[in-house]
Amino acid sequence: MRVKEGIRPDLYSFNTAVSACQKAGQVVQITRLLGRMEILQIRPNTYTFIMATATCLQTAAFDKLFEVFAAMERCGLDPDERFFRVLLQKFEGEGRWKESIHLLHVIRRAGRASQLFTKMVIKICAKAGEWKTAGYLLIEMRREGQLPDAASYAIAMRACLEAGEKSRALGLWEEMTHAGVVPNKEASALAMSAALDLRDWERVDAMMEALPWEGEGGREVGREGGTG
Repeated sequence: MRVKEGIRPDLYSFNTAVSACQKAGQVVQITRLLGRMEILQIRPNTYTFIMATATCLQTAAFDKLFEVFAAMERCGLDPDERFFRVLLQKFEGEGRWKESIHLLHVIRRAGRASQLFTKMVIKICAKAGEWKTAGYLLIEMRREGQLPDAASYAIAMRACLEAGEKSRALGLWEEMTHAGVVPNKEASALAMSAALDLRDWERVDAMMEALPWEGEGGREVGREGGTG
């Protein structure tokens, strides 16, 4: 971006250019723009760095990614939880599941790993039809001592069913119940649908036994009549 006589680019101008480079995957040009901003003493904002980080991830330019993080530090900005969350939401909207996994690794290396981020990536992968990857992330969570919640299992189960992998969906149901995770309504409905489609009547009966029933006063009671 050239500075013409009497015309000085501002933050909005640079962010517009950075956004255009992000769409085109021009990571080298983005780092040049960041350098130019530093020379002109124009302080980038969070949006600038979100675009820059997204470009590094989608082009697998991890060496440039850490240059971007260094530039953030020089500006007094820290890639905090909100920064990573907004970036993952951007990837979800664009269906960029591979980039979300790369970012999850970056988050872990930065010591910011949390169940929230892994759950978001599972959702992104599931929405993209990557049911195997979603299932693998559930396994990773358990290996790291994190217990996936029922919502995370339900997201992966839905991806399996949409891919026609009914047996795998039921497998996730078994993993969830054996791990002591209480199924939510969505997970229960998905498991029941898979079992019915597979004509797995034994599992259907077992699920029916486990389902809560509404008793007097709207209380949930078990099949045997005890209060839940």
